[in-house]
Amino acid sequence: MADRFENHAVGLSSPAVRAVAITPDDSAELNAPLRGYTVGGTGDVAVVFVDDTASVVLVGRIAGVDYGGRIKKVLEAGTTATDIVGYL
Repeated sequence: MADRFENHAVGLSSPAVRAVAITPDDSAELNAPLRGYTVGGTGDVAVVFVDDTASVVLVGRIAGVDYGGRIKKVLEAGTTATDIVGYL
């Protein structure tokens, strides 16, 4: 399929170009920072943002809602949401 936008730069305000399943991990950072995410099962998501070293728990993430954020790590400890999908 032809991509009408292939010659446009991908920026933070443009739509995601890829989605990846996220497995929360307390030690490993993600392969690439996320630009956003969604969850399949409502709950909390513990993350570390790109320009931070401390984690924060994002409480009450609702299933099916798209959330923005430049995230480098999704932690297992503190994450109760399920079926997390990250946007790149």
